[in-house]
Amino acid sequence: LYGPDRLPRIDDLLAARPIAADPDSWLNLIHVDDAAAIVCAVAAAAAPQPLYVVSDGHPVLRRDWYGHLAAITGSPDPVWDPAAPRTRTADKRVDPSRLFRDVGVVLAHPDPLRGIAAALAAPEKIHPRPDRAQPDRN
Repeated sequence: LYGPDRLPRIDDLLAARPIAADPDSWLNLIHVDDAAAIVCAVAAAAAPQPLYVVSDGHPVLRRDWYGHLAAITGSPDPVWDPAAPRTRTADKRVDPSRLFRDVGVVLAHPDPLRGIAAALAAPEKIHPRPDRAQPDRN
């Protein structure tokens, strides 16, 4: 799940701290706006299935995700922790086609690499975080 002010591990990337993950494992992502639209669409569906897999349907390698994030933020290239455990549970590609077929939702951000730019462009004041509150300067 990613979106405005929600880009996992961006602080590690900006600080050139090692990312404890296999760079060649897959990520299944979805923008927060699309996730919210899916929840609303499933709630409004006449006969939804009891369970859906949710993602944008375009899995991306961690290496590509963090490399692209580094490039568009002007950060150093990702540093990978060679001691990071290689687990099969963190390396899966899911297929949300049944969800899209049943519910008919159209994603605003179907491509996660393009979705990064949208997440970075959104003004933080729309999605404030208590841990990043700015003092009133008036």
